[in-house]
Amino acid sequence: MPAWGLKDSQSSSCQGINQKIYWSTMTSPNASVLYIHHGLPMSQIPGGPSAFDGYSEAPCGNGQSTGYQTTSTIILPRGCWNIQWVEPRTGVVRASNWYSSPFDNDGVITVPSPLYTDDTVVLVRRQLSGFCAL
Repeated sequence: MPAWGLKDSQSSSCQGINQKIYWSTMTSPNASVLYIHHGLPMSQIPGGPSAFDGYSEAPCGNGQSTGYQTTSTIILPRGCWNIQWVEPRTGVVRASNWYSSPFDNDGVITVPSPLYTDDTVVLVRRQLSGFCAL
């Protein structure tokens, strides 16, 4: 399955928000998902609890012309892969591309996200049959 790397290229661009990136992954034999969340520990929010008590959103921009932008580096095994950036609240696919592995650079690809406001999902699925839709 794919291996991940993550870089937030816009971390200092949101009105001085000192947000952190929190992420999680799930994997099956033919699909992986990376959930990326920008947030703050609630103990750092004015009026919040003094001890750690979870995370609060750190929204940025409108997701169309302003917002966060993340670059994900993915190492893909041999095969044909579809990579989608999905808005988790609505399920809307914001970007979708096909990739075929092996690549000249050993299966390593760098995929920039579209702009988003606080959360995004990277969905990577292997095409199991037919032609690669490149």
